[in-house]
Amino acid sequence: MDNEEAIIKSDFDLITKYGDSFAVSLAKAQLQMLKYKNLITKKEQIAILEGFIRDTIKSGKEEGMKKVDLLLCSSFIELELGEVFRKRFGNRIKNAKVLWIPFAVNKVFDPGCLIPYFDKLASYGIDKNNIEIATPQTSKENKYDIIFVAGGNNQKLKKVLIETGWWEEIKRRIENGVFYIGDSAGTVLCGRGMEFSKQYEEHVEGVTNYDGYCFIDKFFIVHYQEGNKNYEVKTKIISELGEGNCTKMSDKDFLFIDKI
Repeated sequence: MDNEEAIIKSDFDLITKYGDSFAVSLAKAQLQMLKYKNLITKKEQIAILEGFIRDTIKSGKEEGMKKVDLLLCSSFIELELGEVFRKRFGNRIKNAKVLWIPFAVNKVFDPGCLIPYFDKLASYGIDKNNIEIATPQTSKENKYDIIFVAGGNNQKLKKVLIETGWWEEIKRRIENGVFYIGDSAGTVLCGRGMEFSKQYEEHVEGVTNYDGYCFIDKFFIVHYQEGNKNYEVKTKIISELGEGNCTKMSDKDFLFIDKI
């Protein structure tokens, strides 16, 4: 049995041991970035995976958790995610309806800037005619298979989602099976919160609640890479929040959490 087969067998043993639990799914997702960066060996992956599952179950964090489908990115446009879309949708992707939420944009919105993103989605099999750009007036009666929350200012995103009623609506839809794609600020939204972002982005008046959805019990630090203009301040934020409380994502990283 080679290394790859051994890992698959061990992975199956873990699921058998702990059940088809959200803890297993979440643990696998947490490992993805380490695997892609080649920071740990295959043998180490299973030990970390099992430890994470034990800690999650022991702490009771799994209790009451709903299984969710999430694709969280620091920079969606820089990734190749065809395998993720094939795994999640298969041939159904051509009929998938997408709601694109650009509420984080902190300047005049130019729909032209979305062309590369829509081209990227089309390369994964999505019909561009099935992509709707959300406005504050978008009806909450409409049905979507994918909600894509785009990047920009974290504070503005939270403020507009609350004011338009989309904050609770997005949460409800995710918990009922809609596939959520978060890009940059859209990823930060799924963690514990975004108050730390005041240290490096333009302040938005009127924001009183900085909590995230907490689908993942971490603070997401996106665009975290040397050369980024906010690298030093984000390093300081990680130190203040505690490294164990943060998930650091470079523009080449992503988390894919699929319901087991």
